Amino acid sequence: MSNTAQRDMLECILAEIQKLVIKEAQQQDSKFIFAISADEATDTSCTEQLAVVLRTVSPQGVVRERLLEFIGMESIAGTDVATAIVSCLNKHGLDVRDCRAQTYDGAGNMSGHLNGARAHIQQLEPLADYYHCASHKLNLALNATSKIMEYRVLMSHITKLGIFMKYSPKRQTVFQRTLIDAGVKVKKVRL
Repeated sequence: MSNTAQRDMLECILAEIQKLVIKEAQQQDSKFIFAISADEATDTSCTEQLAVVLRTVSPQGVVRERLLEFIGMESIAGTDVATAIVSCLNKHGLDVRDCRAQTYDGAGNMSGHLNGARAHIQQLEPLADYYHCASHKLNLALNATSKIMEYRVLMSHITKLGIFMKYSPKRQTVFQRTLIDAGVKVKKVRL
């Protein structure tokens, strides 16, 4: 198969998956609302890309987070990122006025309250509150604590404990029984 045929097939598959994501997202009991999360990254060909993720809640209360699209970016200025996000939403039949939350990393072009993507989205929809991405917060916290000697020693001990437990089914069984005896609910997990 030629590159063109493969690309066309992948684009058809992508379009179908995106339709399913939107259909799943719109299965809400009340008015359809959603949150967006976006992050920019450079791919292996040195092209800037923006990943746009759609967050919704199912009628059963389950939070669903689905990658909606990767967008090639020539500029990652706040206005350009916001424009790309709004265009992506519009392309999929979503209205930015139904957005109630947005999460990005702490970079100024994304989270800046004056000229970041956050500010431009909030100009279009003031109810789209900004939250710093929890994953980025965790990463920042781990980077900061990794400079503390006691933390590095603790993590080393935890790693060694995990290795010690992983290769012995007997130790895993004894550990699980001990947890159960202590009243801890145990879910069988492979280490």
